[in-house]
Amino acid sequence: MICAMPLIATESAGSPEAVALLQGRDAELSALYTPEQSFRIPIEKHVRDDVIFLMVRENGIAIGCGALQLHSGYAELKSMYVIPAARGKRLAQALVAALENLARERGFFEANLETGIHSPAAIRTYERAGYARCERFGDYPFSPTSIYMTKTLS
Repeated sequence: MICAMPLIATESAGSPEAVALLQGRDAELSALYTPEQSFRIPIEKHVRDDVIFLMVRENGIAIGCGALQLHSGYAELKSMYVIPAARGKRLAQALVAALENLARERGFFEANLETGIHSPAAIRTYERAGYARCERFGDYPFSPTSIYMTKTLS
């Protein structure tokens, strides 16, 4: 069996495959964080003009996703998720790079994100991609479990 390189492309967040990935993300986050500590975009709000949704496919099968939410002055990485069976292949790093490219194409010079203290793999991925911790941004309420990160896009 020939394994194709993973394909990352803009897709509809309303498709059954996208919804399944986002439900997997939600299940994992719900095991780590209380509702008050989780700031994910609800599944139905991914289908909006200010959100660009990417899916990762391998051999045609959806194995990961990520979103870029466009704000005034910065872009925000959201909804990062790779199914457990596909982890360890640096797909999250490829997703981050693809989201950053989309932000640059739309004229953004800054990318921000919020993640949680109980997500060390995510923190490592973002640090490897050049993100640094920063102050709370946007309309996030204070949460002792949140980590905020930023990167200047060149």
